[in-house]
Formats: sequence, C-alpha cells, structure tokens
Amino acid sequence: AVGDYYLPILLMIYVFFSGLIAVAALGFTLTAMQRTRELTAMLAGGISMYRIALPLVIAGAALSFLTLPVQEFVLPPLASKLTRSKSDLKKGSTRQEAVLYIPDGSGRLWSAASYDVEAGMLGDVRIVERDAAGLQERIISADQAVWREGDAASAAGGASVEVGVRPMGRWELIQGFAERPRLGGANLGAGAAPEVEEVRSVETTLSPKVLLARRGALFPAVLSLRDLQGLQRNPAVAPVQRQVLQRTLWGRFSLVVLNVLLLLMAMPFFLRATPPEGMKPALHATGVCLGSWAGGMLTLQASPDAIPPAVSAWLPVAVALPTAAVLLTRIRS
Repeated sequence: AVGDYYLPILLMIYVFFSGLIAVAALGFTLTAMQRTRELTAMLAGGISMYRIALPLVIAGAALSFLTLPVQEFVLPPLASKLTRSKSDLKKGSTRQEAVLYIPDGSGRLWSAASYDVEAGMLGDVRIVERDAAGLQERIISADQAVWREGDAASAAGGASVEVGVRPMGRWELIQGFAERPRLGGANLGAGAAPEVEEVRSVETTLSPKVLLARRGALFPAVLSLRDLQGLQRNPAVAPVQRQVLQRTLWGRFSLVVLNVLLLLMAMPFFLRATPPEGMKPALHATGVCLGSWAGGMLTLQASPDAIPPAVSAWLPVAVALPTAAVLLTRIRS
C-alpha cells in the first residue's frame, strides 16, 4: 500500500524538483573535487573552468529534459492515483464524488449523486436540457452512465448534440429516460402527464477528464500535451480553467529552461580555483537557486488572470536569464 501510494508521487516530485536535485548534485560533485584537489590538477594541466563545467551542465540539462517524457508518457496513466488522497487508500475503495450542475458545450446541466473517478462512471444521473433562452426543455434521468471515447454517433434513442458543437464522446446510459412536459391544448396545466421516452446515450464534450480538471488543481499537471490541448479546445471547460491549462502547457517547457538556468546560477559558487571557506558558498547558492525556483513556481501556480498565460509561464525564465549571465562572469578561469 505504501509503495502503491508513494511511487507515483515520487515521479511527480522528480518533475517539480529536478532542477534543485541537479543543483544539489552539482554542489556535492564540485565540493568533492575541491577536497581531493582534482580541480587544482585540472587547472594546472591547462583545462579552463568552463571546460570543467561543460559536462556537468550537459548532465544537469539531460536530467531536466528527462521530465518531459515522464510527464508525457508516465504520469498520465497514473492520473487517478496521483489525484487520490490517503483516506481513499485506507478505505480500500474508489473515490465517489458528487457532480452538481456542470454545464457542457451544448448548454446541458449535468448532475450525479456519485462519480467513480477511476472507473469513469456516474451514478444516479440527472441531465437538464435547455433551450436557447436557458429554459428547461426536458430532464434525462439514468441509474448509471459509462463514458465511451470517440465521435461516433449515438445509438438509437440517443440525445442529439447542438449544431456546431463537436462531441468528444458519449455517456452510455443505463435505465435512461427523458421526461418532457406536455404543452398546449387540453394537456396544458399542472396536472398534465409528461412525455417519457427512452435515452440510451448522450453525446457531449463533458468527458471524465473535464470533470477532473474542474475539480483538482493538480490534475492538469499530470496530463499529456495532447490532453491539455484537447481540454483547451473543449467548450465544456470554463474560460478561467482554460487559462490554467494554457499556463500549464507553456510552463512545462519554461520549467525545463529554468532548471538549466538554476544550474548555471549555482556554478560560480562551487567552481573555484581555490577551496571555499566553510559552508558560505553553499549557503549563498542555496539562497539564490531556491529563491529563483520558488519564485518561478509561485508565478506558474498563482499568476493573476490579467497576465497572459504565456507571459506568466516565461516570466521566471526572463528574470533568471540575466541573473545567470551576471553570475557566470564571476568564474575566474
């Protein structure tokens, strides 16, 4: 149980902290080379400081770029495990959450008493279909709904999709029925019996990924680039959530560049011709790199909506780049 819970989390930790991990490895490596006088021997042999730093920078950059395939291919299949809580693991059951009046791209309002995150199944479903003015036209009820990916047309008895809205898939209904109130003529009145018809499936843009993206702040970080782009184009996603998705998309690349810049910023504190005095350089490097990394993460996670997502994603890189350039001039080769 411990391994099942923490191993996926370790991968997520590596993605976010790979830059700091590389900086720590750089510090330990150069400090050990200073103590054994290996740097002194290299300098005496005519090797410049920048030539010594080159393989270290390449190795650190490789560790940072490794986060891209991890986020693209490893984390998406583990999304359900990464979004669960410890209480879910203790209970030994899948998480059941309620869905309350979430709109899709066709203007329907979706509600469900329970949503099985891992199985992608809704329980006790209620779907309110509305006209162009937002007034209720009919209510679809079902015991359960199971998601089916793809743009195939609904089975017989399915609910149609509003013109111009491309469905991402469909929810297949179990014991699904639609009620439409009778209007006009002798049937007009509060006592009129509603029209009841069977509904087998409903095509919609409201996929399980959209439901999870609306709920968890961590969920966009574990999606692949293709899924992020698909959610951005999905009309069921709220405009505010689209900005979060776009910032996450740009931040996936800007974070890699920031990690490399953190390595360059730490280099002058450890790469010296003479051994440093005590822990002073290490403390300075920790303050500079940790501050830059924390500022970058804060910008990615808590940027105001007024700032364009691409600007907020690359702002930490724009600040760290001149800082790294100035610090690199301190290296005396």
